[in-house]
Amino acid sequence: NVVSYSDGVPGESHGIPYFYLTTLDPTARDALEDERTSFTLSEFPLGTCGKVDPENPTCAKLTLTGKLKVVDHKSPEADLAKTALFSKHPEMEGLAKEPSL
Repeated sequence: NVVSYSDGVPGESHGIPYFYLTTLDPTARDALEDERTSFTLSEFPLGTCGKVDPENPTCAKLTLTGKLKVVDHKSPEADLAKTALFSKHPEMEGLAKEPSL
């Protein structure tokens, strides 16, 4: 599934990807059952692939594997995650009062 993410405010990456998910989405429901996950990034949004198809093998992709964890909504990390997400995706701020994951 395609989801938006952020790893920090612009120019200040923390190296931890944060997602704003709801249990209405199968991604979140699946993660609550089995936290193992993979996350793929494409070079295409950077604009460095030229005019080739994003699926062209010359347009690099990176797949990270790990565990999708729920962030404690009252923790400083949750504040960091929200600031990071909303700075890159301001339209997300009004979606819900608290993210599910």
